[in-house]
Amino acid sequence: MTIPAFTLARRLRAGETVFSAWCSLPYPIVAEMLGREGFAAVTLEAQHGLWDTASLLTGVAAVRQAGVAPIVRVPVNDFALASRVLDFGAEALIAPMINTAADARAFAAAAKYPPVGERSCGASPAASATLENPITQAALTAPSTIAARMRRFSISLLSSFAVLNAVLTRRLRTSIP
Repeated sequence: MTIPAFTLARRLRAGETVFSAWCSLPYPIVAEMLGREGFAAVTLEAQHGLWDTASLLTGVAAVRQAGVAPIVRVPVNDFALASRVLDFGAEALIAPMINTAADARAFAAAAKYPPVGERSCGASPAASATLENPITQAALTAPSTIAARMRRFSISLLSSFAVLNAVLTRRLRTSIP
């Protein structure tokens, strides 16, 4: 099965009215059911709702499974969570308490990749879900410094897997009589 393409930004740019269900309960099945009720999006309420990081991961996946756009309302000034839910596959964020242009710039910088913003990138299933995703675009069109950084990350990730494999192999060999 393929993950549905990101569509929310395209629909909004086209001037389409997009209705979103709102879900405060941290149950992915509830969020998925809302997504199957004809809404274009489901908003997971992490500001005043009961969603924590683990439930947001499964909630975003459940909403995407329903074929609609996951949106997350993050807690005030929680830039780290904003970045993480985008990594999880959220198509949009709602940022509460943005009262000044400086607030808006700081939040946008946390949500956008360089050179526009300051968001870091990491490996995640959602990161490579579509060619529209910024991580995929960065890999395809990155200046040499970003490409080099991504290559170093890939090498360190492969090294981590090699160490883990060696440790597990050693444990298996010593546990077999």
